[in-house]
Amino acid sequence: ILIAASDIFLKYWPHFAIGTVVILVLSVILYVAKRRFFVNLFFSLPLLSKLALRMDLTKLTRNMELLLKSGVPIVSALEFSEGVVLKKSMQQAILKAKAAVSGGRSLSTGLKESPKIFPGFMIRIVDAGEQSGGLEDSMGKLAHQNEIAVGNVLKTITTLMEPALLIVIGLVVGGVMLSI
Repeated sequence: ILIAASDIFLKYWPHFAIGTVVILVLSVILYVAKRRFFVNLFFSLPLLSKLALRMDLTKLTRNMELLLKSGVPIVSALEFSEGVVLKKSMQQAILKAKAAVSGGRSLSTGLKESPKIFPGFMIRIVDAGEQSGGLEDSMGKLAHQNEIAVGNVLKTITTLMEPALLIVIGLVVGGVMLSI
């Protein structure tokens, strides 16, 4: 099988080269056109959905911290923060929170409307930050906490991937050795 595959590749290498370039170009064009779909599909996998949520929470809180420290009003900060998150569900939750703040309610009340997106501890910390007048500091602490959580999830994912990669590499090397 290895010798036959080598002969085919050597005989038709221009076709393989052109095919590879065409596939890469089409993949890039498709990804650019349907980026949201592929990102949502990728992050809908069990362990990766948790990672995507944490990444979005990190982006949201860090962005809110920077904007609030710069003196941007909360409604405008939420509006700007819609564009930095990956998942559509997070964007909708931010829209709900923005509508609540625009209606005269607190940010923590707006976050409570999306309990599947925003954890309870985050809502309590935001509420405490609003009451004490240090919302930007609360957002900074939440961003730091979420960055640590993202690092832990990434460490878990890589730890789970190591044995699978070792098995695949072992099978490839073993197959080449057997064929030789």
